[in-house]
Amino acid sequence: MKMKKTFSVLLVLVMILGCFYTSGVVNAAGGTFTYEFVVKADAPICAAQGLITYPSNDLRVSSCSSDYASDECISKSAAGEIKFNFTNAKDVYDFTEGKTVLSVTFYVDNSNFDPSKISGSFTEFYTASQARSSNNTPYYYYNKISGKTVTSGYADLDNPSESFEPAEELNVSTMAKSLTITSSLAVDFKVNPAVITDNGYTDPYLSIEFCGFTFQLKDYTVDNKGRYVYTLKNIPPQRMGDVISATLCANYKGVEKRSESVEYSVKQYCNNMLSKYNTDAYAKLRTLLVDVLNYGAAAQMYKGYNTDNLVNKDLSAEQLAWGTSETPTLNSYSNKEYEKIENPEASFSSMGLDLGDSVIIRFKIVAENLDNLSAEIKTGGVVISIPSGEFVPVSGAANTYYVYFKDLNAASMRTLVYATLKNGDTAVSNTVRYSIESYAANMKNNHGSEAQYDSLNLLLESMIKYGDSAKAYIS
Repeated sequence: MKMKKTFSVLLVLVMILGCFYTSGVVNAAGGTFTYEFVVKADAPICAAQGLITYPSNDLRVSSCSSDYASDECISKSAAGEIKFNFTNAKDVYDFTEGKTVLSVTFYVDNSNFDPSKISGSFTEFYTASQARSSNNTPYYYYNKISGKTVTSGYADLDNPSESFEPAEELNVSTMAKSLTITSSLAVDFKVNPAVITDNGYTDPYLSIEFCGFTFQLKDYTVDNKGRYVYTLKNIPPQRMGDVISATLCANYKGVEKRSESVEYSVKQYCNNMLSKYNTDAYAKLRTLLVDVLNYGAAAQMYKGYNTDNLVNKDLSAEQLAWGTSETPTLNSYSNKEYEKIENPEASFSSMGLDLGDSVIIRFKIVAENLDNLSAEIKTGGVVISIPSGEFVPVSGAANTYYVYFKDLNAASMRTLVYATLKNGDTAVSNTVRYSIESYAANMKNNHGSEAQYDSLNLLLESMIKYGDSAKAYIS
């Protein structure tokens, strides 16, 4: 562009920050790793040339993308280097809020590669200073800033050093843990948000190792103390003694940071609480905690899991006496024709429980047509509709499905449940009545004297005791 000599050249002092961020699978060869060259500048930039270097023995370029440099202005021909350039003299680019100039996704050939070996920089760039022509029409011209480059990470042209380490490491020593009882068992991990926000971390999550699997708990709620609450749900009762390993993870300037791991279990929680709240003032809580452990031990016996190390084995005679000792009274309210209709088009063939990781009522239904069909469940003044899309086909049985009702909590073992199959608002089946207690009563009445059902009946009795003590404690 030609400039009129009558205009003076105004050099603009510019501060540019370059940052890289990472994402993708980086812990195994064959995964991917994404690098972003992010620029923040306090003046508009008209044009720039840049260079990304990377360890070519460890990484291969998969793809590059940019909102500024077109594909033909990105060169990947040389191993270990990516060159790019962009120009916009008319409208210029506003980087005052910080924007990604170039994003590169790599294939990972070496799982032990060092992300800090990837480096991004502007080898030269131009800021745009605005002047006025004689007719007051604005235009831009280039101010080349030479002899200065921007490195990956964080850099200031006048002060290029900046720490890549947070002021405080992630720390879970003060992380609170608690037990939540719903239809299943859950452990809550409560993180002080200041650990994250006061030290420049972003995107926190909890990495959990449990039962031989690794989970990433990325969603959290906020409790009344402002803490981030991460919840591990659906802990099987026979696994109350299994160790849960929790690690707090977060992003710091593009690099994932991890805390030391803490270990916990439902058994540990119950034993800690029994030691802390051991007076008669906490009698209902003591009963609930002991009944929870007895329920876990019964589940171990029923499932044949780790039966040499039952979760209630460390309870003292005094503590065992805090649990429910009386055999619970069990009544069956099971009724397949609680409310009858004429010429039903669908039916409930059986009712029972799913005793997996939670206590769930399972209805077995027969229906030829699922169009517009739903199961309406009424319990405790609440109406819940389960659409046919959630029905589970029964293997080997035509037109037969399982319907699972999961919305009962531990205190609802004796709560009556009424179920009706409906087409829209019209009932197409009889209404049935059932409860968790009904299942336990039917099993005891029909198989109470049969040895092969001993472990199941013990589990059901322990489960009802646990439910009764949960209801007493909540009330």
